[in-house]
Amino acid sequence: SSEPVERAVELFQKQIGQQVRPTLVTYNTLILAFSKRGQAEDAKNILDFLLEQGGDIRPDTISFNSVLYAYAVNGDGIQAESLLKEMMQRAANGNVHVKADTISFNTVLHAFRNDPQRAQDLVSHMETLYQAGNEDVEPDVYSYTSVIRAWASSKNKHAATNAKFLLDTMEELAETQDRPLVAPNTVTYSCVIKALATSRKAGSAQDSQQVLERMLERYESSGNDNVKPDVVVFSNVIDAWARDSSEHSASRALELLQQMKTSDIVEPNARTYTSVFRALAKRGECNAAELLLQELRESPRLSLSTIHYNSVLDAHAKSPYWNKADRAMDFLLKMERDSNVAPDIITYNSVLSACANTYGRGKNRALSVCVNMFKRPVVLERATPITYFLLFKALAKLLPVSDARRWNLIQQGFKLCTKSGLLSQRVLTQVLRACTAEQFARLVPTDGTTKRPVPYSKLPIEWTCNAQQTR
Repeated sequence: SSEPVERAVELFQKQIGQQVRPTLVTYNTLILAFSKRGQAEDAKNILDFLLEQGGDIRPDTISFNSVLYAYAVNGDGIQAESLLKEMMQRAANGNVHVKADTISFNTVLHAFRNDPQRAQDLVSHMETLYQAGNEDVEPDVYSYTSVIRAWASSKNKHAATNAKFLLDTMEELAETQDRPLVAPNTVTYSCVIKALATSRKAGSAQDSQQVLERMLERYESSGNDNVKPDVVVFSNVIDAWARDSSEHSASRALELLQQMKTSDIVEPNARTYTSVFRALAKRGECNAAELLLQELRESPRLSLSTIHYNSVLDAHAKSPYWNKADRAMDFLLKMERDSNVAPDIITYNSVLSACANTYGRGKNRALSVCVNMFKRPVVLERATPITYFLLFKALAKLLPVSDARRWNLIQQGFKLCTKSGLLSQRVLTQVLRACTAEQFARLVPTDGTTKRPVPYSKLPIEWTCNAQQTR
């Protein structure tokens, strides 16, 4: 029915103070207003009304593109592509007012932001049409970057490969076919680096670094700000090194941070430092992490957060030092003296992790730190299943089965854990590893028939009711 559309137009005219017959501009403005609000059905109704009424006001490319925008806002790629095909069919049938252009295709590409393969197929179709002579649909940097961004945001195992292929294609087209509109920009490179950084494939960090180096080379040779690396680009590459398992990953992250500090291209921000801390923590580089924290503390431009302190504690937990538990505890005490940050449960869990990962001559001191952590009311108040998992892991690591203290502490820890409702399946498995079979049977209910401990699903609900916490 056209009545809702006519009423909308009438209301629209009253709102803008017009008392004249609506024009195509009036209708297009109204369509766009609905589209910006994601009201695709209302926008499409107006378009259908214009198509059906057959008067002298005929929808044009802007009308169709505005409805496409509504579908894009809603992420409805299927409807958007269907309307795009209708535009192309009307043009093929001789409608001179409606002609799909680059904006039309780019809008549909945005609608396919969650479907990278469909987006890539569409940009390939654009390229085919352009190469066949249709200059109205020439793919530009937005076209290709939209597809790359879709791949980068996906969890597809081929995302990084496809994103890199599209970047190579853009560079080749820009250089060999004299097509400046498709030349990659900072956003393009950033999306490719993000896809590489999050792929977790072997060599992805090095690939990210190489893309950054290509970007720097282009910027330094041309001075074109469109390819100037920004802090997001550098931070994403550092993120890639933070995820990398090679022995030089931490040093590469530090080198990039130093490069940022000494160049006039970009300055590191708090997120950059967080990424470097993560890289150092993964390699257990606690000394370098503490030095970096001191540097950040002295910065007049940046501020410290609990996340930064926790990263240093994580580095201590993963370090090779025999006294890592004492070092972690000393660092916690420093943190508690700093009025600008407050420890959270991740902080305390990191100290427990240092205890649970101590070997050799540091075991006695680690046990003392572990036990003392559970004497802190704040730890018991904020505990999560991971807190108790680390406790039982530490007890199994630090005390032999023959030591009576091990069983006594397990019983105490189990009582606290179940009383708090924090007994997760993972915690229960760790308790089983820490106990003898006889001891475990004394902790949990047994089946009346088999006389064996009941499965996790049969445990008292009050033991497990808060066990969904993971931090």
